[in-house]
Amino acid sequence: MRSKCSTLQIGGKVHISGNGNSPLIINGITYNISSLFNTVAVVDAGIIPVLVSALSQKSYLKDLDRSTPVMLLFQLSSRIFHNIAQVEMLQHNLDKYNCYEILLNVISNANNGLLRAISLLTVARILRDGTYKSTFTIDDSSMLFRLYYESIQSKEHAAHGLKQEHILNGFYAIGRLDCLYHDY
Repeated sequence: MRSKCSTLQIGGKVHISGNGNSPLIINGITYNISSLFNTVAVVDAGIIPVLVSALSQKSYLKDLDRSTPVMLLFQLSSRIFHNIAQVEMLQHNLDKYNCYEILLNVISNANNGLLRAISLLTVARILRDGTYKSTFTIDDSSMLFRLYYESIQSKEHAAHGLKQEHILNGFYAIGRLDCLYHDY
């Protein structure tokens, strides 16, 4: 039986289909999704502005929790941004396109715990110091600890595409930010 896969086309430039071993086509060049951790090549391919354009679409934000292809796009994009944020010499590319603002908007519109967690870790890594306005709920905290626990249990020391060390660095980065606490 064939594996189920979903397909999403964005502005004629990006086509995402299938599972983790599927191709990602950027401007006509095919990349394997599982090899996207070569972040320099991803940045050089010009993926940041393409993903920023997609993540900024209000119609996608409205369908975020109802559409599986849109959720997959947002999760993939947030992981790509997260991996770029881990490379010090590439972080300026995220700043250039105001990715932290895009991700804060995603956080405020998303109910998916994993997407919120990855976006929070990425925003904290991009900003490093300062204050940002975003809700950080007990569910967000629980998800981050769950990711850390799953990474400990994993032979690869990773959970949902996030390395254990990146999760720990995210905790450290979140702790250094001046997060405003609101009791809702």
